[in-house]
Amino acid sequence: MLYKLMLIFLLIKNPLGSPTDEFIETIENTYLVENSNNSGITKIVIDPTHKKVKVWESCIPKDCDWGIVTYTQKKDHLEAMFAMGDIKKLAILNLSKDRLTLNAEIKYITNQKIFKTVNYSLKSQKNRKK
Repeated sequence: MLYKLMLIFLLIKNPLGSPTDEFIETIENTYLVENSNNSGITKIVIDPTHKKVKVWESCIPKDCDWGIVTYTQKKDHLEAMFAMGDIKKLAILNLSKDRLTLNAEIKYITNQKIFKTVNYSLKSQKNRKK
């Protein structure tokens, strides 16, 4: 009986099919692309608590979610690799000293070769008016 109660408690606390990785999205860690006519990256969220990053790209009818991956802290930037089928997308993220501007360089890789690199400038939503 105790075993059944413990199993019920665990399923309520963490239901089957729910992600076990935590991710925190706040205004403070959300960056939006500066160019509203952008046809690529539109939004990046960096969660320093869990060392995760999430990226959205312009799609129709709504933006495509690249998912959540763990980033690696390098000397002066963050790196995150998104695997999407045969294509990998390496995001190199440089935050300005005031942490309000994010420069993102996305390298598109297939067969271990970079076939395209795109640069973006994103602004923090930390100081936006509510």
